Amino acid sequence: MDKLVLILPILIAGIFGLVLYKKSNWNLNQYKILGHYFLLYAILFSVMAVIGFFNEKDISNNFVNFSSLVFYIIIITIPPTFYLYVTTLSDLKKFKTKVLQHYYLPGALLVINCFSFFFLTIHTDETDYTIELVSNIMTYTNVISLLFIFPLQNVFYIFKTIQIYKNHTSEINKVFSYETDIDLKWMLHYIIGYIIFIACLYLTQVSSEEVIHTGSRLFLSVYLLYIGVKGVKQKKVIFYDTDKETQKENLEDNTPESESALKKKIAVALEENELFLDPKLTIHKLASKVNSNSKYVSNTINNEFNQNFASLINRYRVDKAKQLLTDDTYANYTIESISEEVGFNSKTAFNKAFKLLNEITPSEYKLKEKTNKSS
Repeated sequence: MDKLVLILPILIAGIFGLVLYKKSNWNLNQYKILGHYFLLYAILFSVMAVIGFFNEKDISNNFVNFSSLVFYIIIITIPPTFYLYVTTLSDLKKFKTKVLQHYYLPGALLVINCFSFFFLTIHTDETDYTIELVSNIMTYTNVISLLFIFPLQNVFYIFKTIQIYKNHTSEINKVFSYETDIDLKWMLHYIIGYIIFIACLYLTQVSSEEVIHTGSRLFLSVYLLYIGVKGVKQKKVIFYDTDKETQKENLEDNTPESESALKKKIAVALEENELFLDPKLTIHKLASKVNSNSKYVSNTINNEFNQNFASLINRYRVDKAKQLLTDDTYANYTIESISEEVGFNSKTAFNKAFKLLNEITPSEYKLKEKTNKSS
């Protein structure tokens, strides 16, 4: 049982790392970055297992020493990788040209540790002052990395990751009329789980209690399994429409008059053409239909309709749903079927939007209207 708990996070991280690498087609995208993240965990727990095994046997050799040095390198490589994964989940944050700068510190520590290890392996004269100097530099560098650089990295990258998540949640209502597969709510679990992992890591370093070590490995196993399943399914969220045909860049200035005219076009598209019935409607599609630019459409919705894109579309969908809920033609339709008819892609989203606008659920509204008709 103890051996299974020891190797479980290694197996989960290793398998998901390879699966994600394959899914990435070896391109620098969200799958490859998450693959890095998993393989770093696999290496980290592998070297910790090696160090723990040989320490129990009271054996010290070059392999153990090298594993210890790898531990310090991996530990300061995980935080930037944790952050970079979130930046790849949408096109809100540009990352491609800035990846390497996040790995300068791990790269520097890799050079120092590799040079020191091979130098100390080759040179065995204990009276040589150079050996003591190299050994001290290696030791102090690794201690500083673990006690100072690693905590500072985590504070910085966790803060930046939360910022990106908050920005993402605020922007989706401006572009999308739906949340399924794009709201990234599971990223909260990704962030919280990582914070708990950091706490567990420090606890296992200062405590020899078996229950702490076993509990930490079990938690990490569950965390990695959950993130792996979610990460394999998660596609990149595209906020910006790159289709030139739908982006009219050479429009006249966005004056109050043009906003007023654009408001009428938007109203026609939604009220007469019922564009809101499209469950995958985005502001780019709406902009294309009214022969405008998504930025202008967004500004017009904010200024003329006094709400964001998602709220406007949901209002039209809910109004349509209210008609269907009281229409005898749809008497045998379930609430979920009605939600699909008006453009919602989940019953949960429909209930949430309906209650927000009417202070009662669709079922309560249907029953209320039925009672009113009877009386």
